[in-house]
Amino acid sequence: MNLQAPMSKLKKLGQRLGFERDWYLIALGAIIGTLTAFGALAFAEVLHLLEYWVADQREAAGRWGWVTLFVFPLIGMGLTGVIVQLYASEAKGHGVPQVIKALVQRGGEIPARIGIVKVIASILTVGSGGSAGTEGPIVQIGATAGSVFGRSLRVDREHLRTLVGCGAAAGIAAIFNAPIAGVFFVLEILLRDFSLRTFMPIVISSVFASVTTQAVTGEPTAIFDASQLAEAQFLPQELPSYVVLGGVCGLVAVLFNRLLHWGEDVYDRVRIHPLLKPLTGALLLGSLGVAFIALSGVWQSEGRASVPDFYGNGYETIRSLLTSEPYGGGSIFAGDAALLGFLFALVAFKAVATTLTLASGGSGGVFAPSLFLGAATGGAVGLGLRELGLLPEGSSPAPYALVGMAAVVAGSTHAPLTAVLILFELTQNYRVILPIMLAAIMATIVARLMDRESIYTYRLLKAGLT
Repeated sequence: MNLQAPMSKLKKLGQRLGFERDWYLIALGAIIGTLTAFGALAFAEVLHLLEYWVADQREAAGRWGWVTLFVFPLIGMGLTGVIVQLYASEAKGHGVPQVIKALVQRGGEIPARIGIVKVIASILTVGSGGSAGTEGPIVQIGATAGSVFGRSLRVDREHLRTLVGCGAAAGIAAIFNAPIAGVFFVLEILLRDFSLRTFMPIVISSVFASVTTQAVTGEPTAIFDASQLAEAQFLPQELPSYVVLGGVCGLVAVLFNRLLHWGEDVYDRVRIHPLLKPLTGALLLGSLGVAFIALSGVWQSEGRASVPDFYGNGYETIRSLLTSEPYGGGSIFAGDAALLGFLFALVAFKAVATTLTLASGGSGGVFAPSLFLGAATGGAVGLGLRELGLLPEGSSPAPYALVGMAAVVAGSTHAPLTAVLILFELTQNYRVILPIMLAAIMATIVARLMDRESIYTYRLLKAGLT
């Protein structure tokens, strides 16, 4: 289909209305946002179907359910390795660095096959139990859509970068129902350009993605329900506690970044066939899962092995940590000390599991693992404060889990604006925004003092692109 004639008419109409010639990017942003939203919805639906199927198979396995902790990651990551090796090596890993690299080296030119392979590879990796998130794939999918659409219209390189940003912002807006965070994710991390002519098309794209998602799903639901925190308040006496939380989360973010980068470097040096690398990661992930279950004692009543909390994207565990139930006696553990140890174990196991999944050649994002690490770290810090008598009477550690999510994301990505906005959009609670802002800035300061590069720019630095 030849789109040159309609686009030429659109440009002329804009000029007659007194607009600059590049204002047609706003219309393109709306189209890209809508298309990306449909792509994100389809991606999420297929992923959920695979997750449900895998869960059913684990249930049917009965007392041999622990075997599935090896089998499904082996199948999923093995197939991921095959399709990535054959069709698009850029589709492995967590996606965002590849988009930045395309923007820096090729002015935003991303082949369509990368987006297609990324969709399939991420569904296989995360759906089979690999420890990764969905936002990285969605960003790469949206960026690819923007790039392909822009190149089909033969836009110049400067405008192509903007259209790539439109797709990436639309992906974040659609998957998290967070249009503002989607905009700032692109401006703060991908483009590093806050000019007005870049800002407007990206905003439009993000808005259209959110509206399309809400129109299809029927309601503006967020991935994480923080409704139980609606009455949470920020009290002045908690100021030092949130400063400490920000510092701890900054340290966790740095350790996670370094562990992932170390894992990637190790796998780059290992001299085995590329198709075998994801299989080794899956075997180690399965071993980690069995060890976690054995250490935590989490077994179902019929003797079937539970799925480790760090498998997949970890959303269910995050949702649980944002409620009061895990901290109030309904826990499977005897007391706060056991629960505190369990939360710290979650942090360690999730960081290692994500490293094994992505460094070995799996496909997925690091945003969701960062949220997971932040929720577990924040919950642990809040629990420790309660044990020391430093929480206000009647308060729960749950708000600290929420704030911790923003803090680890900020420390890991060096993007505090994005972290603050996405958590604010998830809660729609202005009362929580103050501790989120404070902890996110503290975490970013700590992280930048310890590491110059973020989780997204480390590989680019090694390649001489930053």
